[in-house]
Amino acid sequence: MGGDRKKGRFQKKRDRGSKRKANAADDGWGAAKKEVVMENHKFETYYKAQKILSDDEFVRLMESLRTLLPISFRITGSRSHALELRDLMINEYFPTMEDFEVDGVKVEVPKPLPWYPQNLGWVSTLSRQALRKSPQLARFHRFLVAETEVGNISRQEVVSMIPVELMDVKPHHVVLDMCASPGSKTAQILEALHADESDAIPEGLVIANDADQERCYMLVKQAKRLQSPCLMVTNHDGQQFPSIYYSGKDSERQHALRFDRILADVPCTGDGTFRKNLNIWNTWAQGNGNGLHRLQLPILLRGAALLKIGGRIVYSTCSFNPVENEAVVAAAIRMTQGALRVVDVSAELPALIRKPGLSTWVVQHKDGPFFKSFDEANTRFGEMRHGLTESMFPAADVAEMNLDRCLRVYPHDQNTGGFFVAVLEKVKPFGALDRTDGLAREEVETIEKAEAERLEKEMGLEQGAKRPAFRNKTAPIEEAAAETPDDSSDHKRKRSEEDESKPDAESAGDVEDGSEPLPKKAKEDNPDDANAVERVFKPRREGLVWVGGESPYRFLLKDDPELVQMRRFFDLGPGFPEENFVVRSENDSWKTIYFVSTPVKKIVSASNSFRLKIVNTGIRIFTRNSANDPSTPTYGCPFRLANDGLSTIGPFVGDRSVIHASMKDVITLLSVEYPKFQEFDEHMADAFKQRDMGSCVVKFDPAAQAGYDGRVRTAILLPIWRAQVSVSLLINKNERKSLMHRLTGNDLEIRTGMVDEPKKDDVDTSAAPSEAGAPEEAEWVIVDAEAA
Repeated sequence: MGGDRKKGRFQKKRDRGSKRKANAADDGWGAAKKEVVMENHKFETYYKAQKILSDDEFVRLMESLRTLLPISFRITGSRSHALELRDLMINEYFPTMEDFEVDGVKVEVPKPLPWYPQNLGWVSTLSRQALRKSPQLARFHRFLVAETEVGNISRQEVVSMIPVELMDVKPHHVVLDMCASPGSKTAQILEALHADESDAIPEGLVIANDADQERCYMLVKQAKRLQSPCLMVTNHDGQQFPSIYYSGKDSERQHALRFDRILADVPCTGDGTFRKNLNIWNTWAQGNGNGLHRLQLPILLRGAALLKIGGRIVYSTCSFNPVENEAVVAAAIRMTQGALRVVDVSAELPALIRKPGLSTWVVQHKDGPFFKSFDEANTRFGEMRHGLTESMFPAADVAEMNLDRCLRVYPHDQNTGGFFVAVLEKVKPFGALDRTDGLAREEVETIEKAEAERLEKEMGLEQGAKRPAFRNKTAPIEEAAAETPDDSSDHKRKRSEEDESKPDAESAGDVEDGSEPLPKKAKEDNPDDANAVERVFKPRREGLVWVGGESPYRFLLKDDPELVQMRRFFDLGPGFPEENFVVRSENDSWKTIYFVSTPVKKIVSASNSFRLKIVNTGIRIFTRNSANDPSTPTYGCPFRLANDGLSTIGPFVGDRSVIHASMKDVITLLSVEYPKFQEFDEHMADAFKQRDMGSCVVKFDPAAQAGYDGRVRTAILLPIWRAQVSVSLLINKNERKSLMHRLTGNDLEIRTGMVDEPKKDDVDTSAAPSEAGAPEEAEWVIVDAEAA
């Protein structure tokens, strides 16, 4: 969950852990320097009443909550690439750490999570003190930092990895992440979607949605590292995610977008994160959970309506509270009239220690009495129930709902945070979408309205009543304001506080790359520019303005003159979906051309796509060389290949535009700015000379290198700008550092090309991507907060 990074050496004794300084400037454990008392009588009273654990085990839980959380991370990216990086880490860095001591204390080598597939999830207890005193550990630290900066390693709490692993995502699935920010789980979903590496463009897609627009930009920045054309980021309240229909605006029949897999990782109180969010010790109150229940249930119900029959929706929180967990699941099963069932996943992730869900619980009225049933509370308080609803209580048939199949993960079992997961399958129709396929638009609208009114009434939200719908999903629910502490700022956190990735807030809007900010509102087309109208296919908007604050998406026709020129210049094969190029400018001089998968194009082109607040979709494929005159005859193409989209378009680039490199030549490209042709081997130098000026691709294939030691096993594609007498590698410094580490194990030292610096007309320096907005160096240590 997306909280600040927490650092601290594990406490040995409880009496040492009752107080700890929280220094936001260094260790991120609080908003200011102050003493945090790790005691909350209300919390202990509440959960003892819930009987979530035996008395002895509850003591162990509280002791665990007073210790600090170890660092955990995932190795990300395509499967072969991730396995390669895992093996490099184990074989290159771990041997020097074994049986190693710092000040007489043995250093623990990072350990793989026993339940995470293929040892791609890891946990570490390294301290900053050890890294400072040990050159061996400092080298490992540089490796972690380099790979984190380019997205090959992702900081993510252990329990945050569980929900996606239980979704069972396949490459052909259409997936919705309803509450997606900050994006660690979205990245996991995308990795599963791209699991079949033989298919550069999967059949499926992922819509990552979040209620907060600023966090959507952070989400784009996080997910962008995976460079997938199958991702769309939207900005809606999860419970109000719109229905999208595939049909022309004049069509009589509607076919709704429905999802194979949905993740509802909902806003919650976050009391499973005590070990890293110390302020919760001071701010926890049971009223927060009661209030959030009235937001969580509509989100899950909306997810159920959007789910295909036979599809799977995973509901999760980082809370221990049954009112936020089992009560929400049970109410959804009842309100969908049995359309949802809890899936038995006991055989999945067998090494993960989990406890069954609860079938009995109580609901507390403010800080007063506990009630076992809604009738009991209603009899006692009537309309003064302070927000207690029937859906919060166990139903009479709760024993038939198989809530024991839910997963409860407790910190003391495997040294993690606290978490709740329920895997639900849709087994029969529920909601308007399941009854509207093939109907006329007017009939669809009538059914949708009636269904919405029915659910609102059943949830106690009579028409005109106040609803728990807020723009910032991290804020406490409005109706619970009277039950929430006045100092609610500590509760303004993303529900998934376990996600460690936290893009720099100041660069949150810089989601494309360092050189190009997110596009602003579009300029109107010049009505006299008939050529622009002919060149671009615009998705239908029914005469309405685009709902979101971003530019509309416009697809280029496959016979667009510039696309024809690029197709010829890069010798693109016939299998590439050439009708999926899109621009985000309504004038005729677009700077960037993006690419989206066919399923994404289908959604953007849907008859009512104007209802979607699309923040971002597509990957950069081509970027205009704006510093050069596109009409100059020495340049065969006014656009260059963008590194973001090279993994997608690379398999389709013809041999004429691909230059094969030796290991020595790749090192030259990485370590020399603007190397001259003569600095390469004769074969590569000749290849550059024969190539037209402009963009091309360099390929390094380890399998073709005689005597190569195998540090890197997968082929590498690099975007190159070929100038008059020199070349330029079009990747940023962080990516260069990472690649140098993987290829040689050495740090990167960059020098200028031989003889003298290139002249202005010798190299297209504007083509090199800016490093502005590059992520700051990640902190990869647990720090003693009192020593900071």
